[in-house]
Amino acid sequence: MRSETTIDNILEQENTILMDGSAGMLNTNDWYKEGICGSKTFSQIPEQELRQGIRAYNRGVELFSNPKVRTTEKVAQEMAEFERILREKLTRVTEIEAGISSRTTLGAQYIDVREARRKLFEELCSTYGRMIELARKSVFLPGDRALLEKLESAAITVAENTDAKKDFAKRNGQQRRKNKDSHADEQLVATAIYLSVAERRQNCIITGDSDLGRILTDCKHFVLKSTDPNCRVIAEQLATSPVRIYFTIADKIYLAEDTSNLVAQRVDYQGMMGPRAYNSLAVCVEAIIGCQQGSETQH
Repeated sequence: MRSETTIDNILEQENTILMDGSAGMLNTNDWYKEGICGSKTFSQIPEQELRQGIRAYNRGVELFSNPKVRTTEKVAQEMAEFERILREKLTRVTEIEAGISSRTTLGAQYIDVREARRKLFEELCSTYGRMIELARKSVFLPGDRALLEKLESAAITVAENTDAKKDFAKRNGQQRRKNKDSHADEQLVATAIYLSVAERRQNCIITGDSDLGRILTDCKHFVLKSTDPNCRVIAEQLATSPVRIYFTIADKIYLAEDTSNLVAQRVDYQGMMGPRAYNSLAVCVEAIIGCQQGSETQH
């Protein structure tokens, strides 16, 4: 059974917290598509959806103001892209409303609702903009960028050779023009692994995207199943400086993955990564071992 916790507990217990775009405990994609995307006028946008977004992004502002909270370059880029979508929507709805006003005599009640929702939408965009500004300042900069890039490449290969990215497939599988995968998920997981095995710092990820837990578990599965003795060193480091993933859903937070438990927990894992995934991860193992040996020599 999943262990429920709170943001306050995580902030108290963890020293390094990695966040994605769901920093305010809001599934941005579903929230936008279900509540805002199809609306043509301000009155069509549910007030509760706008207020929910404002509350969530104010929480995000608070979180990114905490020095323990970090993010990655690609997450910050994805957040900036969503801000563009929000502001374009605001502009488009404003234009539609101006056209309606020019053609129709509007009642006082309609005007009052329109202006109230417009102000909420503007506040939403402003709050999200503040969150992004703080997120950009919180981007993690690795001491060994080359190693982090190798880890990211390995995580991408694992995701491509497993069923880890179910959420991404669900969001984009039926679209005529599929969204390009920026691999922000893989970069976030790679950063968590980097912190553990290269800097020997326990850390966690807070996310509303279940793909991240599967990617991390599949990477852990590799080091547990490999016959390479170096992989045991990596596995032990993941246990000593664990990576934890906290999954957010419906304003609740659960501990979804913890690498201190040296057991591959994916029950649906097929165990068929293929040689390309194994080779990619093997390169990372060699790089990590070299990084650790270099660190020990310096000390």
